[in-house]
Amino acid sequence: MKIIYETDMDILPWTFMSRNVHEACAEGRTTEVEQLIREGADLNDCDEVGNTPLWLAYMSGHLDTVFALLELNVDINRRTGTILASDFHRACGWADEVFIDILCNYNANLNLTDRYGKTPLIYAIEYRTDLSESIEVDLIRLLITKGANVNHIDMSGLTPLFYAIYRGIPSIVKLLLNSNADYKFENFLGYSPFRYALGCLSYANPYETQIYQGRLDVVEILLEEFSRNENELKQALIGSIPTIPYLFPLFDFIFYCRIKIYDNFEELAWKFFEQTHWPCPITYGNLLLCQNLIVFNHNIEHIIYFLQRMYIDNYKQLIIFYLQRVIKDKESTNRFFLLLYCAFIEMNGN
Repeated sequence: MKIIYETDMDILPWTFMSRNVHEACAEGRTTEVEQLIREGADLNDCDEVGNTPLWLAYMSGHLDTVFALLELNVDINRRTGTILASDFHRACGWADEVFIDILCNYNANLNLTDRYGKTPLIYAIEYRTDLSESIEVDLIRLLITKGANVNHIDMSGLTPLFYAIYRGIPSIVKLLLNSNADYKFENFLGYSPFRYALGCLSYANPYETQIYQGRLDVVEILLEEFSRNENELKQALIGSIPTIPYLFPLFDFIFYCRIKIYDNFEELAWKFFEQTHWPCPITYGNLLLCQNLIVFNHNIEHIIYFLQRMYIDNYKQLIIFYLQRVIKDKESTNRFFLLLYCAFIEMNGN
């Protein structure tokens, strides 16, 4: 009896009320919800997975309960769950334009951040992969019109434009650019939207046709912002610090030019390379470039082109590096063929 008594004392009465509020909201029992609130139930308490009464009411299709909660001044900016997301974050992640509009009318914070510094606009771009492109664009346009910050930087150093680039959706990239998204921004890792777009393209599988073509188009859109000025293009590719150039994006750009048959741009990129000096011996620099290319690039033609074009002093070191990757790599087929090619070169073609 003593144990039961102590257990009962640990469960406080408003805990039951909160649970009842969740159930009542999910089932649309508006009158009961209002009564529970008068008795002291917490409107803003979340369940064990982070669902608020407001979210449960809306997802269950009970708009009368939703508006009752809103009129009772429920905290629509409450952040819940392990990632500390608000109901507005969730609405944008679900791309529910009706709920988004309702919450906006009740002064939802459009630029509230979750645990990782992501805003509802980032949720709308990052998580909605199963909607038609036109619906996604309309949703993002709505958020921007309502005041969403297109240049917000999350904890990873990424803006909404980066997420659109990764998704490979040209229309969203264009919308963000037309809404004054900063395409010249560089984060603490040295990523700019253009360099990031080139990296996303080079490290994507060409056989994933839809996303690959989308990323090609995204690079084309961003290239238009720099193509009229040689110095701006050079800075966009390798940065503004001459002693620490970003050469990986430069070669990503060269491979892009080969895909698009942009001979003039490829020639210009090689010119940039010749004007650039590594802060380390050039042979080591070429080996480092090759290792990065071998690990991440899916296009074996580009890898072979690089190996043929560049001088690499120590193929044995490259082969050892590659063997280490082959052991762990699930896509070992391409790795194996390139290993044979490196061995062939090391043996002077014999």
